[in-house]
Amino acid sequence: KEALGKPHKVISEHINILLEKLLSHVREIIIVRGNHDGKLDEMLKQYILTSVKITAEETISVSGSNVLVSHGHRKLDYEELSKVSIVISGHIHPALKIVGNALRVKCWAVFDVSLRQNDVSKKIKWILMPAFSSFISGITLNELSKSEMISLSPFPGNLSQIFKKHFLLLDLTPLD
Repeated sequence: KEALGKPHKVISEHINILLEKLLSHVREIIIVRGNHDGKLDEMLKQYILTSVKITAEETISVSGSNVLVSHGHRKLDYEELSKVSIVISGHIHPALKIVGNALRVKCWAVFDVSLRQNDVSKKIKWILMPAFSSFISGITLNELSKSEMISLSPFPGNLSQIFKKHFLLLDLTPLD
């Protein structure tokens, strides 16, 4: 949705149509709430008791890997992260400046993150989703240092280090 509060009636109608179509194919929809989703419960109240779950984070199993889906606006603790191998988030929504800084493009970002606590190291893949709203362009990640990236990330700064970065266009064309 495009608004901080309750969206415009037309947007609400489109969201309801989308949910109805999705629910004709699946039993449950899990919505991961973001920091701008304050009126989400109110907007979706007709679905929440039956088929829609709204949560801050959700861990799912995909091909034997535990994946934590989080909006990314709050720091995750080591205990949460120790149980997963992939984190998918949004919030800072990646973009890149390219062609001599003349062009700014939205992108997907994939990072290899190392967590270290008590001499135990764990590697996590972090997938950062682009903004799909036309109103948000994202943060130009190629202007940030790795430490600045960690400070904006859902990872605890004192335990985390980014050691690989990969960027892809919205159509998943690699930029490496």
